Amino acid sequence: MKTLFIISLTIVTALSACGPKITDEQAKKLEVLSAQADSLYQSLVEIDSNKVIEITTGYEERRSLLLNDMKDTLSRETLFYLDSFLVMKKVARFFKNDFFQIRQEVKTITKQLDDLEKDVANRLVNENQFNDYYKLERDNFDQLLPITSQVSISYENMLKKYERMTPKVDSIINAYKAKANE
Repeated sequence: MKTLFIISLTIVTALSACGPKITDEQAKKLEVLSAQADSLYQSLVEIDSNKVIEITTGYEERRSLLLNDMKDTLSRETLFYLDSFLVMKKVARFFKNDFFQIRQEVKTITKQLDDLEKDVANRLVNENQFNDYYKLERDNFDQLLPITSQVSISYENMLKKYERMTPKVDSIINAYKAKANE
């Protein structure tokens, strides 16, 4: 019985050792890409989702009120100030419409790379299969990298500008409403 167990264990070990394997260079490439994807995802996770929603919703409400409800003539200085607030439209809409999707895409790439690492560790992927999977994930990562590399900077700039400008914009809106209600 003991001999049968040893023979079975030897056969299983030999079969698993003979399974598909990738090269050391491929393993290193996978490790580097996984680290890059993890870092990128972490930078996106650090952006406060609730704050993104709060800012984009608040911006859209103020923008709509400024463009659709305010009919009086304003001073030149006030118009320039409001115009610089309204210029945030592109960034605000990007965060409202695309930020969460981009973060999900990076999360998907990270998960796909984790799965590939597990498949490599379990010797389920040979060199050619690895090259195909790696190329796909590398291409996906390379497409998202230029977009995501500016996300943190854009968010910080938008947050600073929004928090700096909103009190005065609200003051202008409240003054307009008070004047309209007279």
